Amino acid sequence: MELQVLKQTETSLEFKVIGETHTFLVLLKERLQENPHVKFVAYRIPHPMLEHPIFVLTVEKGYRPTDILAEAINEIKTQIKEFSNTFSKAMETS
Repeated sequence: MELQVLKQTETSLEFKVIGETHTFLVLLKERLQENPHVKFVAYRIPHPMLEHPIFVLTVEKGYRPTDILAEAINEIKTQIKEFSNTFSKAMETS
């Protein structure tokens, strides 16, 4: 995966995501939507055969979009770790 920052302001961040599809982007978008300080989050794929997804995040004033994004990523990592542990335990007992 590669990221290219396209625009960044005090309260917004727009970046291109190279090497990922809807699977990861929907997960990230949904996690960010749960944060009460997120004003807007979406991604678009200008042309599915020619373009890479562009992710857009806008947060409330007083919060940094990079911090909110990092928090969401850490939450996803924790959730994946919990699922992995639960799955491993379930496989041991079967």
